Amino acid sequence: ECSLFENNTQKDVKILSKNDLAKQTHIELKTKEEIEEKIKIIKDKFYFNIFEYEKNILSFAFAGVDEYIYFIKFTKSSGDLFAKNDALEFDKTINLFKNIFENKGILKIGFDVKRQIKILFNLNISIENFEDIEVLNYIANNGLFENNLHSIIENELKNNTSWYSTQEYKKLTIENKIELLKNIFKDLKNIDIQNNLFELSCFIIEAFKPLYSKLQEKISAENLNSVYEEIEKPMTKILANMEIAGIKIDIKKMKELSKEFESHSKELMKQIYAIAGEEFNIASPKQLGYILFEKLGYGGAKKSKKTSNYSTKVEILEDLANQGYEICQKILMWRHYTKLKNTYTDTLPQMVDKNN
Repeated sequence: ECSLFENNTQKDVKILSKNDLAKQTHIELKTKEEIEEKIKIIKDKFYFNIFEYEKNILSFAFAGVDEYIYFIKFTKSSGDLFAKNDALEFDKTINLFKNIFENKGILKIGFDVKRQIKILFNLNISIENFEDIEVLNYIANNGLFENNLHSIIENELKNNTSWYSTQEYKKLTIENKIELLKNIFKDLKNIDIQNNLFELSCFIIEAFKPLYSKLQEKISAENLNSVYEEIEKPMTKILANMEIAGIKIDIKKMKELSKEFESHSKELMKQIYAIAGEEFNIASPKQLGYILFEKLGYGGAKKSKKTSNYSTKVEILEDLANQGYEICQKILMWRHYTKLKNTYTDTLPQMVDKNN
């Protein structure tokens, strides 16, 4: 929503002279020729980010060691690459970068590289020789704040903005961009990403450079390099490969188990109602608490401070079951079967791909 930023944008707006335009360091690439020209200048380091939102890949931003940041916007169009309207498609465009991603002599630096490995896998592109800012931060600042991009930028860079380019015309302040990243992370709806995509994509790459240096220094100062290099970074590829491979699910067996668990649950419900002397919602802590501690008068009742209802946590039911109260044993078994059914045998078949 543009209104989200209206009050904070006016101070950043400026009219650019021809001189200013010549100094632009954030540049949109719109043709295959432009992209291939910029790829040639990538030598030692390659900062990159695939921007994905609601399962749609919207843009790709990248940079080398100089001050320039390049932005490529993608379309959902299925037409030919680089048609007259300059609409770029992700699959064909990103293949232009295949040699960079797979070149072990070029260091790739990104955030949540595991996710980007999975995206590129489907295009037969691998990422060799990479650094992951998310993993670096996990080691350097574990527990101090959330390990997501907006939190890392806010905590590591906001107080020192010398890294932040002021040459371009910018609609959004640093605070605006951090807030936008936060809203995207929270998956808030109706966020105006498209109108801010260029700035946001370039901002992410712009932040990668100082973040990478600063986090590297931190783990070196704490002698944690070996933890990163030998344990955490290698796990990025291992986990990506595990998630790519997935876990094979036997759909037919799952359905059979669901029916079996449902049958056990229904039989236990009848037995529980018989002991209680009435039907009630077993899944309701309030109703269950009333049955156990008021109607049946069992001891050991504890009330929740928040709700003032009787607590029916597992520990309490297990304690009562160990005292020989049959209804509590049956309630624990009912919970067991309903959880297996609702969480696993009913749900997992809905999460599989075409290969199950």
